[in-house]
Amino acid sequence: MIIKFLGTASNGGVPQIDCRCINCERARSDEKFRRLRSCLAVSENNKDWSIIDCGPDFDRQLENLKIITQDIKSIALTHLHPDHSVGLTEFGFGKIHQVKLNVSDNLKREILDNPMFKHLIDVGFAKFVKSNIFKFVSIKHWPNHSCSAIVFGKKKKILFASDCAEIDNNLLKEMVKVDLIIFDGTFLNESKFNHLAIKESCQILKNLNKLVIFTHINHSENVQEIIDFIKQFKFKIAHDGMEVKI
Repeated sequence: MIIKFLGTASNGGVPQIDCRCINCERARSDEKFRRLRSCLAVSENNKDWSIIDCGPDFDRQLENLKIITQDIKSIALTHLHPDHSVGLTEFGFGKIHQVKLNVSDNLKREILDNPMFKHLIDVGFAKFVKSNIFKFVSIKHWPNHSCSAIVFGKKKKILFASDCAEIDNNLLKEMVKVDLIIFDGTFLNESKFNHLAIKESCQILKNLNKLVIFTHINHSENVQEIIDFIKQFKFKIAHDGMEVKI
């Protein structure tokens, strides 16, 4: 299994368009500090790619992967917050490809209740499919919106939960079964906006004896401070373009 991090930032990206903090200004002057919104590409053969989440930077992310929409095997979504879903609108241009869309049952209902996304289904730009590629595990993130952790992989299992407010018993049971956990790294010190802080999640994750990679980094966070903190657990932080083979 090959995993490519096409984007590793939270909802505003880095730099964020309304911010002149030290992290955003540094990213404006040096591209290596930039981060696109959270997006993951996964493949068993380095040729056929499935995508997990597609936000506002989706067109650039496909360019970076050197593929076009017709090349996508399938797309899975964790939830409908814009930084994870509005890239679906990219399928509303040009030819009708009927891109395969994997979502939980609850998220399917939310998509069909949203005129912008429902249009894509009605016209045929995308279509819902059921497959055994992705398993959706309901998790806590935002009130009145469904959100899932996604488990995928054949020989090796990976759990992806970029937005998570709490590691409850149900999620913990799934974490025990996998080989790699890609988890919410939005904030280091304090849980905010229904994102569990790294310093809190590490107290649970350290007991699982698993490889953990944090993603979905907020523009406010000092990346070096995150690296310095998580190295005691031998955890990693993702960066755009990062590739993992498992």
